Amino acid sequence: METGISIGCSSRNSICAALLLSGLLGLGLAACAGKGSSAGGSSSGTTGSTSGGGSSSAGAANVQYVTITGGKTNFVNPLDVAVDGSGNVWVTNFVRSNPLNPAQSPSAQGGVTELTQASGFSPASALNISGGPAEYNATKIVAIDPSGNVWLTNGLSGDVVELTKASGYSASAAIVISGFDDPSGIAADPAGDIWVADWGPTGVVWELPYSAVSAPGATGDSIAAQAIGIGGFSNASMIAVDPSGNVWVTNLGTMFLEQGSTPGSIVELTKASNYSPADKVTITGWYGNNVVPFDIAADPAGNLWLTGATVTATGGLDAPLVTELTKASNFSATSALNITGWETLSATGSPTQVSAPAGIAIDGAGNVWLTVTDASLGATAQQSTVGGSIVELTKASNYALSSAVNFASSSAGFNIPMGIAIDGSGNVWVTESGVFVVGAEIQAVSSSASITELVQAAVPVTTPLL
Repeated sequence: METGISIGCSSRNSICAALLLSGLLGLGLAACAGKGSSAGGSSSGTTGSTSGGGSSSAGAANVQYVTITGGKTNFVNPLDVAVDGSGNVWVTNFVRSNPLNPAQSPSAQGGVTELTQASGFSPASALNISGGPAEYNATKIVAIDPSGNVWLTNGLSGDVVELTKASGYSASAAIVISGFDDPSGIAADPAGDIWVADWGPTGVVWELPYSAVSAPGATGDSIAAQAIGIGGFSNASMIAVDPSGNVWVTNLGTMFLEQGSTPGSIVELTKASNYSPADKVTITGWYGNNVVPFDIAADPAGNLWLTGATVTATGGLDAPLVTELTKASNFSATSALNITGWETLSATGSPTQVSAPAGIAIDGAGNVWLTVTDASLGATAQQSTVGGSIVELTKASNYALSSAVNFASSSAGFNIPMGIAIDGSGNVWVTESGVFVVGAEIQAVSSSASITELVQAAVPVTTPLL
């Protein structure tokens, strides 16, 4: 265990789990990204658009969709989403600059956008937060702490940013905690401690204690000096906190992309041990030994849910899967429920259609909601088409894929859905990045980057899972 952040900031390219989720899969094609209701008409322009109405796919015929874009949102590759205790929606903009080649860097800046419940989530009233003391280079994940403060990870900036509720989320008053390598996942536990997954083969998970972040006059330096680092992680990526206050981390390992031989795993830091690194629990092998976990969530009963994929012999990602590890089995890998069959194979066994589950959220009844990137594969990546949908695996069906409910906002589906969150009214919020990646480079950014609300489609979340 380390105290105080002292590691250096890396200049290498940042990759978080949400960027891997919908891509690679052994295909050479990637979709790059990633938690009130309003009614809509349809318009477009400088005031933004909020389009809604119409019916969904046959499995979700009564759901209304409201798509929010334009106005003051300034969405550029919206990645993650969270809902605060007042029902306001927060969306990260994953924009990365290239310090080695500024000409290739986008003109837009990353950061976070707030859509307020009081305005009916109007894009004309959106608060777009960037600038100030923070750089917001590759803003990834957003978390809300119990006091309503907003926390962000900036991968390429190598920092964590707190936007305080007391300052009205002022960018100029942001608290910047520096010294991370490539921070990715972030979560707040019920006690107000902040947990950060710092990417890297010798990665560290950091605890920012509540006593440090809540101290009067707290600064980035004072919080960093009291940070507690837990080492021994290998590409730590996403974090979830279960209802008992235990902290769970996805550990991608090094097998994917031929980085090494360490398999993917998930790691539990237990509240009962005061998060002692000596007592951390590592779980592997829930679907063979060659699995990489992506997103993670805990349901109201304390069961864990993962999205992920198998790893090929050459380090690529292959068959997608969704996994439940139950609290009743003490999260035994041998008792895992693995939900497979997300790809359609040709007669020769090669994939022709792949549906890759990415983001995951759990509603108040324990139903599992997934953002799914759908790829119809052509002879080359450029000849392939990518869309997406939202899939609900229902608890009543024991999460059978054959009984899944498929939601699509239009006949064309969603525009690369990534982040997902459910609020206290049962509204489902989905980021649509509109960003495609071929190989490792962004090829095009769609002007239709947006966030879509599925109005009261889910069972309300009465206690947000942060």
